[in-house]
Amino acid sequence: MTLLVPLLQALDTGAEASSGAEGLVFDLFARLGIPPTVEAMLVVVFAIVVAQAAMTLLFNRSMFSSVTRFEARQRTELLERMLGAKWEFFLSTKIGRTVTSLTVDATQAGDAFFYLVQLFAATLTVVVYASVALWISWQMTLLVLVGLGGLALALRGIIARSADYGRQVTEANAEVQSDAFEELSAAKLLKSTATEPAALRRFTLEVDTLARAKYLNGMNTALVRALFDPLSVGLLCVGIYLAVTRFSVPLAAIIVFLFMFYRIAPRITAMQTYLQGVLSFAPALERIRDLGEEALRLAERTGGEPVAERLHSGVRLEGVDFSHGDTPIVTDVSIDVPAGAFVGLVGPSGAGKSTLADLVLGLIEPAAGRVLVDGHDLASTDLESWRSRVGYVAQESVLFHTTIAENLRLAAPEADDERLRAALTAASAEFVYELPDGIDTVVGDRGARLSGGQRQRIALARALVAEPTLLVLDEATSALDAESDERIQAAVDALAGSVTVIFVTHRLASVRAAQRIYYLEGGRVLEQGSFEELSSAGGRFAHMVELQQRSSSLDTPSEHA
Repeated sequence: MTLLVPLLQALDTGAEASSGAEGLVFDLFARLGIPPTVEAMLVVVFAIVVAQAAMTLLFNRSMFSSVTRFEARQRTELLERMLGAKWEFFLSTKIGRTVTSLTVDATQAGDAFFYLVQLFAATLTVVVYASVALWISWQMTLLVLVGLGGLALALRGIIARSADYGRQVTEANAEVQSDAFEELSAAKLLKSTATEPAALRRFTLEVDTLARAKYLNGMNTALVRALFDPLSVGLLCVGIYLAVTRFSVPLAAIIVFLFMFYRIAPRITAMQTYLQGVLSFAPALERIRDLGEEALRLAERTGGEPVAERLHSGVRLEGVDFSHGDTPIVTDVSIDVPAGAFVGLVGPSGAGKSTLADLVLGLIEPAAGRVLVDGHDLASTDLESWRSRVGYVAQESVLFHTTIAENLRLAAPEADDERLRAALTAASAEFVYELPDGIDTVVGDRGARLSGGQRQRIALARALVAEPTLLVLDEATSALDAESDERIQAAVDALAGSVTVIFVTHRLASVRAAQRIYYLEGGRVLEQGSFEELSSAGGRFAHMVELQQRSSSLDTPSEHA
């Protein structure tokens, strides 16, 4: 389209009299054997436009495919790195930060890549148009290019601020996402204690900070455009004036040059917009990279000796120590968990019971001592192989927002309905089949549609579906009512001999059937033995039994009340 005006003019005056860019086009037509007629010219121009449209479509297809794959890769690779990190990584990283990086930051990283591709394409287009402009009038083109270069230098400081404002937006966005996650997770607490206003004030401060950062970033972009457009037109006017008065450029060439500038100007404006977009969204990519590198730094070891399908001799902790910073959590602790045994770890809060469970699971490593599985040091054992043989039920078991059946199949996707029924029966969770949709019932967010006792029994069934050789219950009944507690106790007692059980609890009645109980206090084992032995020994365990029995009797209504 750019050469259409001078070409038609040249056709009117005669191809032989043409010169410059149109002369080159006529020479090309002659080489290709195309007659220099109006019809041929229009057909060629139309064909060029169609080809350009097709190439643009193919480019956009490739670009959007690349951008979406890039964004998806940022998410999957980051989650893979985080899930491959030690438990220490999750203890030291805010959950809101990780969620924000997987969602908002990944989207913005995709935007940065999109703007980078667009910047490259716009630059290439400008180079092509500038080359054609040089054909038409190299003097006027050089004047405009030099002027644009000077303009870019003048605006460099303003454009560079986009990176700072982009970083502020990214960080403020992360704080808003993190705070929103925490507020909604604590919605029941906030409503129960009438502290919604305080939470809303805190959230409003974060939102205001984000709004301010976005305002500054947007105004910075608008300022560049407000300065660039009039200044670039001013440069063009100077170029045209010099072309007419100094270089005697023909009117037809000036018309083509103006059309060329009309095509180039939006792309040059877009280039600075794309550049600012890259600078604004690049900090999100940096956050993803930093979080991923932190996860890699704390990457869990892989490889090692595989674990047998079933425990033979059992699990043993030999003189293990563990500390959080300078604070000792457990000191010189040794416990034996024979294969097929039911072992209880009891004691007051903060005694180190859950820490020992984490050591057995390989979530943390002892600073001293060893964790042995069938006589093999867990430090040289394949952790994935070991954990795939372990069932785990926590104090607040997480159920995913899907059906009961899908939750049960988490660790055993191949399990059929009969296997699910057997696990539900073993966990005293037959209530599932009384629900309107049975095992196809959707449990809601984190199992919100079920009671606490029902969630725990489904969590126990989920652990049993995988047919573990070791079952770890970490305060699994501490938040339950007496009836739910008794149901889970009965289910665990029935597993005796077929599954090795470690029951971490401060409810002593939960481990009455245990073959061996370890009483911990202050990170040390103070007493060990069976329930009857420890109850009659008159020690700390017996005192704790007495306190809990007294509390239980006070909670039970009198017959004469």
